[in-house]
Amino acid sequence: MQQKSSVQSTHNQNRLDLTLATTDVEMLDIQSRIGSLVKAKSQLLKGLAFLENSNAKLHAKIFKITSYTVNDTESQDQHVNNHISQSEIKPQEEKVPCAKDSTTAKISNTNNENQEQVQEQSSECDFAILCDSNRKNINTDQLYRKGNNKVIPCGTAAKAIDILTSPRFTAKHGIITNTGANDLESLSPKEVIESQICLVNIGSTNFPSKKISCQVSHQDGTTWINLS
Repeated sequence: MQQKSSVQSTHNQNRLDLTLATTDVEMLDIQSRIGSLVKAKSQLLKGLAFLENSNAKLHAKIFKITSYTVNDTESQDQHVNNHISQSEIKPQEEKVPCAKDSTTAKISNTNNENQEQVQEQSSECDFAILCDSNRKNINTDQLYRKGNNKVIPCGTAAKAIDILTSPRFTAKHGIITNTGANDLESLSPKEVIESQICLVNIGSTNFPSKKISCQVSHQDGTTWINLS
């Protein structure tokens, strides 16, 4: 009986030892898991701090870019407004000079017309020279020193045709014209040539047996058309 009780007691002791050993193993496992969780929490906190820092830097950059864009836009708007204001003011500032130039041009045109009328009224000459602005380069004494040569201002071929159609002068030897360069601004080359041919025909009709010479030349001396 005592032997049986002793065996039972030993068996119970072994079961208790096994339970305690199992409990110790489980406790160690739990402690290990807690350590891993603490480490993971620490890493998460570090990652969160890094993200918060990056987010703050990103907001700072966005604010800087936004501020620069707003300032640049305001500067451009101010520049455009200043340009518009200057454009609106500029015509008013130039109004008086334009009016003055227009008046001066009218006076100049009137003087030129009067000068043409006076020079056309002389009755007789040896050579009549109808010429545009190139007339300032003409020295009549070198053309026919002993003769009476007349230079008549004539800016276009149409004006020359009017003068030769109803001439107020007579020419002993011939008619020389140098007009048409100004016509190129409003007429085609074909129309300029046709007007020069018309000029020769009218001159030959109203001044028979006289030498008729028509020329279109540039101020630099380049001759474009030469009809005789």
